[in-house]
This record gives sequence, C-alpha cells and structure tokens, in this order.
Amino acid sequence: MRVDELAKDLKVEADVLIHLLRELGIHVSDAEATLPDAAVSRVLARVERERRAGKKTASDALKAALEEASSGPRRRRRRRSPAPEPEPEVEVESADEAAQE
Repeated sequence: MRVDELAKDLKVEADVLIHLLRELGIHVSDAEATLPDAAVSRVLARVERERRAGKKTASDALKAALEEASSGPRRRRRRRSPAPEPEPEVEVESADEAAQE
C-alpha cells in the first residue's frame, strides 16, 4: 500500500501521515512510497489506540499519535575520547641499591 492510499483511507493529509511514519522510525521518501504491511499495521494500531482513548476522527487520532511519538529535541553528544593509558612505571635503581650489589 502506498502512503497516499493509506492517507486517503484514514481521511488525512499525506504530509501528516509521512510525519507520523518518520517519528515511528519508518523511512519514507514521499507520498508515492510503498509501505510494507508491517508499517501499515503499526499505523493502524496506533490510530485505533488513540480512537479508543477518546479521539473521534482519524485526523484527531493521528495528531494525538504524532504528539505521543514525537520526542523532544534531540541532543547530539560528543563521543568520548579514549582515556589515555597510564604509562608503565619504570623501576630505577637508586645509587645505594646498585652499590650493594
């Protein structure tokens, strides 16, 4: 099923559906992209869950699902540089120890 067909079935705009798909981790390029059956099932399950929560229309359910799926601002973190390895201690014989031998 294509994205625009699913949007038409749900009576929502394709752009809103694409945004929800991307928030769910489903990569789509545009409204003409084909969705695997598993992705369609995930979207329909999410919409049905929101409808059971009290949303009347599919567009309201999609908006609520989008708000739930959208994470806050994503933070990029630096990778930790590997900790420098401690240099092995070199045993230095003192002059007293060398004289005793």
